[in-house]
Amino acid sequence: METGKELFQLKGHKAAVRAVAWSKDGKRVLTGGDDRTLMLWVASNGKHLKTLSGHVATAYFVAFTPDGKKAVSCGEEPTVRVWDLDSGKQVASNSDVTAGVRGVAVTPDGKHFVTASFDGVVRLINVQTGKLVRKMDDGHSQAWFVAVSPDGKRIASVGMDGPVKLHDLATGKLLKEFKGHVEGVHAIAFSHDGRRLVSGGYDRTVRLWDVASGKEIQRVEHEDVVTCAAVLPGDRLAVTSSTDKTLRLWKLRQ
Repeated sequence: METGKELFQLKGHKAAVRAVAWSKDGKRVLTGGDDRTLMLWVASNGKHLKTLSGHVATAYFVAFTPDGKKAVSCGEEPTVRVWDLDSGKQVASNSDVTAGVRGVAVTPDGKHFVTASFDGVVRLINVQTGKLVRKMDDGHSQAWFVAVSPDGKRIASVGMDGPVKLHDLATGKLLKEFKGHVEGVHAIAFSHDGRRLVSGGYDRTVRLWDVASGKEIQRVEHEDVVTCAAVLPGDRLAVTSSTDKTLRLWKLRQ
């Protein structure tokens, strides 16, 4: 992060890699992609630990549970899968969706995960059983990505339509919409204190929002579609990626 230099590469997938996740302790990396497999790696040296097989189509997104014992994955198929990482076996799944699932986020307590599906619905699902807890279907024409606030109380979702939508996790109630993007939104992330959201999308902009007021605080631009965003610890910097083939580090307005 200090120099921007590449350390090493994780080689093993036989097709494009669509998803990357870090374990909370920073010791492992999980990836997934077009070869329909998930791969677990040692983060310090890139050593391949195991391959998880079961997806029947492209794996779009992967996420660790906070304790690092399980992972959740989704993809082009209408099924979300929960994996035990010690055994490499699938231990739960959910197929309530009617279309592929683009994004997943695990709640801070590790008991649930949230999905964003191409059918436009955001769903809250139990990690242990794979059963649907509730769904939020009052928003997107297609839901693409989701983020859960650090306190586990709110869900932010984005999709083909422009607004960022904020729901109450406990009730599923729509709390707020953040309007400004003029095309689909592909990236969403909470700050670590939960007070701000970073979003980015097809209009090539990255936007910083105040969660309490819903107001846009800051806007910066890429030269093409913004695909991912993350806020670094300390909430002073954000990193974004784009189809302009760059990763960019931004200083957030305080």
